[in-house]
Amino acid sequence: MANERMYLVKTVDGEEMGPADQETLVKWAENGKIHPDDKIRSTMIAKWDRAINYDFLKQLLLGVEEAEVMKKNKTWFSKMMDRINLRAPELEGQSGIVSVRLETYPSASIPMRVMASLMDTVIMILVFIAVYFGCYALFRSGSLDQNNAGYICTTVFFLIYMLYHVMMIAYRVQTYGQRYWGVFLCRKDGQKFWVGRVFFYFLFNLLLMPFFLVNWVILASFGRTIPEILTSMRMVKVKLAKNRA
Repeated sequence: MANERMYLVKTVDGEEMGPADQETLVKWAENGKIHPDDKIRSTMIAKWDRAINYDFLKQLLLGVEEAEVMKKNKTWFSKMMDRINLRAPELEGQSGIVSVRLETYPSASIPMRVMASLMDTVIMILVFIAVYFGCYALFRSGSLDQNNAGYICTTVFFLIYMLYHVMMIAYRVQTYGQRYWGVFLCRKDGQKFWVGRVFFYFLFNLLLMPFFLVNWVILASFGRTIPEILTSMRMVKVKLAKNRA
């Protein structure tokens, strides 16, 4: 049709294609000629947008994008590093400075939660060792004495422990352990959450540590831990997805 909207394509390699109609663009996407990061615009509008953000191309290109992300890994080390850094471009709800969306994220399983917690525990053990040797060095130099060395060492470690969990979740969505195992915390209603809510989530987790068995029973029964229920949060699995155009 003469009045059908036409589009221009600018590939990541700098090649320009078009004008072409939607049907042609779909065929190009099916044949691999259009990449998710290619730029597309209507001939009537000067604004370029990513190809994957167009509704008629989204379903075709989402699979391409996920496959490309997963096949980047080659060595075990690169697989580990890519998994550590793998985060959905847009997650669920909104958290701190990171925009996220609520849709079909499943709850994180107990094994994934346990492994994420174990990795964070290992990181904190290494931090504690570093703090201990730092305090010991200050003690040997005379800057600390027997009366305050233990107190200062404990206080510094607790502050680092708290800031690691609270600030990482509030501003980066996940701790390093959660990022590696592909889980993250989001608000149940999908709205923004900030440091205060994460602090209380951290505090409830700390207070309920002696009752971890009860916490796991609640999780197995309701899909959420007691701190998640008290703070209206959910621990969910990461999913590669983007906002609709």
